[in-house]
Amino acid sequence: MAASGSLTAKQKLLIVTLLTEPTIAEAAAKAHVSERAAYRWLKLPLFVKALEHARQQQVETALDLLRSTLTSAIVKARALLESESPAIVLRARDLLLSHALKVRAEQTLTLQQVHTLQATVVDVLLSVIRELHLPEAQIRQRFFERFKALKEAGWPVVDLAPSPQPNGAAGNGHSE
Repeated sequence: MAASGSLTAKQKLLIVTLLTEPTIAEAAAKAHVSERAAYRWLKLPLFVKALEHARQQQVETALDLLRSTLTSAIVKARALLESESPAIVLRARDLLLSHALKVRAEQTLTLQQVHTLQATVVDVLLSVIRELHLPEAQIRQRFFERFKALKEAGWPVVDLAPSPQPNGAAGNGHSE
C-alpha cells in the first residue's frame, strides 16, 4: 500500500482483474503481481473494502443495464401479443404474466413477514423502554390497545397479548 494509506496502482489494477478473472491466480497474473502478493493484499482491510466497493459498483452497473433493457423487452413481448400465431400470442401472454406475478411476489411482504416485522419492532421498542426504566406494563398495554384497534380496522397486525403485569407495575427486565 502507498504510504498515505491509499492503494497503489498495482493494487488498483489487481482489483480490476479480480472482477473479471475467475481465480485469484489468473487475476494476479493478468495484473502482473505475484499470487502471494495478491493473497497478502486480500488480508488488508483497505484493499478488501476497495474490492467490495468495486464489486458493488459492478453489480449496480449490471443492474442498471438490465433495467435499461427491461422496457424494450416488455415492448417487444407486448408486440408479440398481436401475432397471427396463437402459439406466439399464448407464449407472450404467459411470459408477461409470469414475470409480472413474480415481480409482485418478490416486492410484496407475506402476512407472516409483516407479523414477524411487527413483533420485532415491538421487541426492540420494549427493549429500549426497559433500558430507559419506563413502565413496560403500561406501554405494552398501549401497544395492545393500538394493535387491537388496527386489527379491528382491518389491518394485518400481529396479535399481542396484554401485559400480565398489574397496571402501573414497572417491567422487570424480562421478556415474556
